[in-house]
Amino acid sequence: MQNWWDYATDTLRGLEQQHADRTRYMARQALDLISPSNFPVTNNEILAATAREGGRNLIEVAVHLAQDFIQTATERRGPPPKGCRPSKELACKPGKVVFHNYLFELIQYAPSTDQVQAEPILIVPAWIMKYYIPDLSPQNSMVMYSVDRGFAVFMISWTNPSAEQAGLWLENYRKRGGMAALNAIAAIQPDRLVHALGYCLGGTILATAAATMARDGDERLASITLMAAQVDFVEAGERLLFLDESQVASIEDMM
Repeated sequence: MQNWWDYATDTLRGLEQQHADRTRYMARQALDLISPSNFPVTNNEILAATAREGGRNLIEVAVHLAQDFIQTATERRGPPPKGCRPSKELACKPGKVVFHNYLFELIQYAPSTDQVQAEPILIVPAWIMKYYIPDLSPQNSMVMYSVDRGFAVFMISWTNPSAEQAGLWLENYRKRGGMAALNAIAAIQPDRLVHALGYCLGGTILATAAATMARDGDERLASITLMAAQVDFVEAGERLLFLDESQVASIEDMM
């Protein structure tokens, strides 16, 4: 069925390619919605689990569904899930704030080994995500993995923007964000090259900062690593299906 819709929306006389891509995308979403794996009676894994657990898994699903419905209807937040308490199970690696301005706080994590790496790591997270994504728990913490191997790790924790930040733009985040963090690290550990890691929009900021540093002859970066970060917005994937000039203008008018 998906192959049929791909063909049906491929080349139609008078149909713009973006509209064809949108139609193909929506058709694929509709087909995914009715995929056999989404229904218990046609999902082999669910059938096997139901037989193995005597139907208890279906009861648990119904309980979770009822809880979600009640919380959504009453707009109440439930207690944090077990094992998801900040500073307990999440973001539990001790660190200290060594610099801050109106855009971010810079957290430093000290190495936990006798021998220390000469070059520190700077992690630049996305604006919309919390800083502790790379420090989720002891079992899957990039911060803990790094400090246990002798690295000093610095992490940017972005502020939650309010009306006071309405006039900020990308250049503010580059200068007063990424570059300010590098300057702070240089003051704490002078004459050290820095390994910078950015993810999501933090990677975009880092790539922009690295490009301007190369232009200006600033050689303080030993390396940059980008995770799920976009630097070429000409080919932005499926997000371009629903982001065109008219929608950008609408967003700008609302802002």
